[in-house]
Amino acid sequence: MESSIRIFIGLIFIILFTQIQIDIELLNVDIPITGQTFAVLLVAYVFGLKDGTISILLYLLIGLVGLPIFADGGNGINAFKGNSGGYLIGFLFGGIITALLSEKWSNTISNALITALLGTLIILLCGVTRLAFSLGISDAILYGFNPFVLGGLVKILLGGTTGWLLKKYVI
Repeated sequence: MESSIRIFIGLIFIILFTQIQIDIELLNVDIPITGQTFAVLLVAYVFGLKDGTISILLYLLIGLVGLPIFADGGNGINAFKGNSGGYLIGFLFGGIITALLSEKWSNTISNALITALLGTLIILLCGVTRLAFSLGISDAILYGFNPFVLGGLVKILLGGTTGWLLKKYVI
């Protein structure tokens, strides 16, 4: 498949999966579980460093210039300066690490799951780091990491397995 087509498919996939959102109340806190992390890491894993990273960068740039494509319709510079800004930046770094490992390691189910785990942890670390500036580290972990562990594990299992299957049988 041609690189520009892979990039376009990756971008559309991320935008579409960002619109999937489930809100769960846990410990009196509403936790939005979106398809963003799943899509970003899956695109990075399947399409690799060049095409995956370009897809993620385009997604972030389109949102930055004002199209409401981030979760909850977020967009513009305020999305990056707000509470979700660290996670948005984390998509790029988590995606790059995911793509690098995908290219370096053999495509096995265990490697795919480890790669999804590491990409997710990088995204969460970036998000918590940003939140720590306004909330302090304890509250940043309490509100920016802990509530996302369960949803993250589900997305790691689904994303890792899907990525492994796509690379093994389709791509």
